[in-house]
Amino acid sequence: MDMISLPHKQQAVLGLVNSIVGSALTALGLVLQQQCQIEQQREQRSFGVKGPIESSALLAEPRYLIGLFFVVLGGASSLANDGLLPQSTLAPLTAQTILYKSLLSRWILRVPISRMHGFALVTMSVGMVIATLGANLDDGVYSLQALLTMFEQPPALLYTVLAGLVLFVFRRIIKHYFENRLVRLE
Repeated sequence: MDMISLPHKQQAVLGLVNSIVGSALTALGLVLQQQCQIEQQREQRSFGVKGPIESSALLAEPRYLIGLFFVVLGGASSLANDGLLPQSTLAPLTAQTILYKSLLSRWILRVPISRMHGFALVTMSVGMVIATLGANLDDGVYSLQALLTMFEQPPALLYTVLAGLVLFVFRRIIKHYFENRLVRLE
């Protein structure tokens, strides 16, 4: 099956599914490796050993190697997506790995998700969906002149101003949250 001969919509669907699977594999691999590292640290502490974990000890763990394999598969999936989807679609999809890793860490490692972390995950998810839906799947290649023309349009200018305003407000909220420990959002 030649990827180039696929109809455009099938290629886009294949790219989106490949992105979801690749991000999930990468996240699962990272969580499995982290789980092995945590167990190795506990084992070392139980024997009174301090210092870094020996890499040979990690490589002897099958779960660590499976995690490494999943990370490599996720990376290969990401490379394959470069031929399936335009960059305008791929860029927002990179947030999937962070989302999946956070959720898998919650389920596998029992890492709690604070309100602030949950709010960040929801914001990332919504932003990823909006950016992916707004991506130009028909023509992912832009010249510099086309980009400048597009950004000079009122909707693009409005989006840029609003995005900057949201970032400024979030920065102020986060700065206030971390500077004033009396106000707890967790």
